[in-house]
Amino acid sequence: MKGKFGILLAGGFLVLSAISAATGNFFVRLDVASKETQQTTATANTATIAIQRVALASAPATGFGQFQARSSVIAPGTPFNIYIEPTNLATQFENGQVRASMSIDILVRNAQGQTVAVQDNAWQLPITRPSAGPAQLTQVYGSLTVNHLTFPEGRYQIVLRVHDDNSGAFVDQTIDVELRAQAAQNGPRLSQSAGGNRTQ
Repeated sequence: MKGKFGILLAGGFLVLSAISAATGNFFVRLDVASKETQQTTATANTATIAIQRVALASAPATGFGQFQARSSVIAPGTPFNIYIEPTNLATQFENGQVRASMSIDILVRNAQGQTVAVQDNAWQLPITRPSAGPAQLTQVYGSLTVNHLTFPEGRYQIVLRVHDDNSGAFVDQTIDVELRAQAAQNGPRLSQSAGGNRTQ
């Protein structure tokens, strides 16, 4: 059974309705590089799922390790990407295909530790690769795009719970972000200053 996130507020009811407004729509891209290690069992590995690397990215990744890292300061409502590299996924071999599957929950906490948003199964990431036999998948990455995180400015923790759907194992990964309006690139225009309408 999966250990999913939940949120029970003081009022005694489960609140999930605000998630779509808070976290927007999700775009998922998952690729698996062609490197595969041949195994002799139906399940290619018995190690527990882990996250090798996680980073904030300015755009969707274009390949394994191919992403542009970005600052943790994000303007409210601005889309941003999370790049992850899961390892030790349990695989199954069937009809010439190696299969693995992940599902990811997301939870957001404010600086006071209060949960402000939570959604189970925010991303579903199935993997299917042709193979001559059972194999362990390597160089797996996920590129997750989060749209419109429209909370008040401040510091937040994003918690991802990554489930290995074949083994039932999961791992939590925490990312710190700060929602803050971006500083203006240029100084104030004349029309914005007290003497903007004066001429000499």
